[in-house]
Amino acid sequence: MLVGASAAWLVAATAASCTHSTPPTPRNTVVDIGAQRIHGPLHTDGTRIVDATGATVRFIGVDVGGLGKGDGLPGDQGKLATGCPGWQLPPADAYTDVPAWGFNTVRVSLSWANLQPDAPVMSGGKVVDPKWNTQYLQALDQVVNGFTSRGMAVILHMSQSHWSPAFGNLQTNKGTIRCAGVGMPDWLYEGVSNEYAARRSFFADENDQQELYADAWRFVAARYASNKLVVAADMLNEPYTKHTLSLSELRLDDLYDKLGTAIRSVDSTILLAFQDSQYSPGGSFALAAPPSLRGVVYTFHYYVDQWAPTGQAQIQTYVDRARQWNVPLWIGEFDAFSYASPRPSDPRWQSDLSQMMQYTKGAGISWTEFTYADRWMLQPGSTDPKPDLLKTLKQGV
Repeated sequence: MLVGASAAWLVAATAASCTHSTPPTPRNTVVDIGAQRIHGPLHTDGTRIVDATGATVRFIGVDVGGLGKGDGLPGDQGKLATGCPGWQLPPADAYTDVPAWGFNTVRVSLSWANLQPDAPVMSGGKVVDPKWNTQYLQALDQVVNGFTSRGMAVILHMSQSHWSPAFGNLQTNKGTIRCAGVGMPDWLYEGVSNEYAARRSFFADENDQQELYADAWRFVAARYASNKLVVAADMLNEPYTKHTLSLSELRLDDLYDKLGTAIRSVDSTILLAFQDSQYSPGGSFALAAPPSLRGVVYTFHYYVDQWAPTGQAQIQTYVDRARQWNVPLWIGEFDAFSYASPRPSDPRWQSDLSQMMQYTKGAGISWTEFTYADRWMLQPGSTDPKPDLLKTLKQGV
């Protein structure tokens, strides 16, 4: 399973090119999927998301990564300093392609490691100098404004993959990834041996990590509180521990109350998206109830090999939970049954995706395609969408 927007960019950088039997679609004939534009601010009404005009809306979007990876420095500067590429801006075409293709939302990744690459100065247990990364914030402003100025609603998401740039040379099912860690700042984990120990310390809130993380969210939310097209905050990407902690040890209910309260202290209308522990076919999860805050949206990531029977059963599990809790449901990431990835493996992707899209439309589920990147949603070496992808996604609008 793929983990996080930043992991996608790391893999895409080294993946082999995909080939397609269908010729590229000329840009002037690209399908407009026709999603309803969103007018912020938003609120929730049971399982519906409602915009400022009173219309029921669904997030029909694209993930835009690049700003998640790194440890404070951009691109080549980061590579020169650490040996690993730093954060990068999305391709310029993204700002025009996403609205032109008929999407209504963009899920923009960022990371705490880039927001605060140096430890804040503390005095008496309080932060007296947070040391926010000005260069990175200017880049984030450029991305957010680049989309919202074109009428795109933005969902901000704190990305993480392999937890932190403190951890590299990781063994995965795709081999060794030297520059793997994304997300939490490395200054939190001096002397910590591995990412699993780091995850454990975060969920146990050792050294007030969660309070510092909430401070980062409060700062970001305040920065965009006046922009009513910044409509949601995806509070923690994939809060999984890969079975190294029990579900009760995650304490996600307390964590989301803490994060949501911090965000809402500076933006009273932004929606709060919350993810659960990793899906298991047995249906055991860390959360027994949604966060005790208004305007929350239940979200999950959907990387499956086929629609029936396992893929449909997985979605149904989340639909049932969202309906029981009376909250909206949003698929925050999916890759069209691997077709929109560097390693397409499902020859029935179009049929599977068609069934998924029809199901999500009927159930009123929001979704975000992962991701606007070379060899993912885009054809190798171009900014053209992969053949037939938009046409099939349109069935879910």
